[in-house]
Amino acid sequence: MARISHARAGQYRWDDVGLALLLSDALEQLMPQATAKNMSLLLAHDERFAAEAAWLRADGELFVLTFVNLLSNGVRYSAAGSRIWLRVPLEGERVLCQFVDEGYGMTAEQIDVLLHGHESLAGLSERNQPDEARCMGVGFVIARTVISRHGGTVDIESQEGVGTTVSVRLPLLSADLVDE
Repeated sequence: MARISHARAGQYRWDDVGLALLLSDALEQLMPQATAKNMSLLLAHDERFAAEAAWLRADGELFVLTFVNLLSNGVRYSAAGSRIWLRVPLEGERVLCQFVDEGYGMTAEQIDVLLHGHESLAGLSERNQPDEARCMGVGFVIARTVISRHGGTVDIESQEGVGTTVSVRLPLLSADLVDE
């Protein structure tokens, strides 16, 4: 929680970090939750990512927490036995991280609040969902802020009853600038 407070105050620990390591740490932290629900966490990436060409100028510790939050939402709001994909294609000078789940999905109103609001989603929908699915949002707002302060963007596509895709685009660090 102290790292979150520091991030909210704009106190970041900037460093050159490999995206593969950050995502690997996040996946490792979520594996016990996913295993408990008999879920699969799947990673798909292109060859340049595998060759560790994806470097960011970022607060690595804070990004691991951000990725854990995005993945844990998928685990939390998906049924047992579901799959969650983390797709990571490189797009020129940017990387796209897509967190794809087979969860409950969201309404357009819920997506709007997550992308543009600061309040929780509690009470926005009386859909037939577990209570926890109607109280999400605070962690996402923090994740959205961290991503934005690192020059990234967040988008959400969702279909109720099918699942959600959270797309995070981040600027890559030029290979010339990576500390050797």
